[in-house]
Amino acid sequence: MSKSNKMEFDKRILTVSKLLLKGNSTGEILHFTARIWGVSDRQSKEYIKRCYTLWFREFEKKFKAGISYHLSKRRDLYKKAYIAKDWQTCLAISRDEAKLMDSYPSERHELLVEQKPNFSKLDEALNKLSVEDLRKLANRSKFKTYSEEEISNSEEEISKIIENIPDLKKITEGGEKD
Repeated sequence: MSKSNKMEFDKRILTVSKLLLKGNSTGEILHFTARIWGVSDRQSKEYIKRCYTLWFREFEKKFKAGISYHLSKRRDLYKKAYIAKDWQTCLAISRDEAKLMDSYPSERHELLVEQKPNFSKLDEALNKLSVEDLRKLANRSKFKTYSEEEISNSEEEISKIIENIPDLKKITEGGEKD
């Protein structure tokens, strides 16, 4: 590729890149490149592909540079703000830099629950329902609709399980006290 061809190619890549960044669709770019440069859709797609490849390489470099890249950018901005005597911006940049370097304590919050849940109101409401109402409620499950036979079998299985748990009544009537 000659020097002039390389320069023209780079200009086209830059133009297509700007079009992509402005939010133009692939179809719009294909139309533009065909109208302005007289190139095929295939060639235009190559330009688009090249843009993404170049972007990827650029961001990959910055990612590999890691935190030093971001700190350098902030220090440059800080210097410009300091020269301009823009103290608010200097402070904001300093805070952001400290946050990047993890100088502040964690911003996570912990929620402690001091009481075990009390299901007595739920138990009262369920006890007021008839067996037929409970069946209707069970059949409203958005995951599966159960047949009458399946519900009856489940009731029998649950009854057997409950009989084998001696402290179940304590648990369902307000929770165990520690």
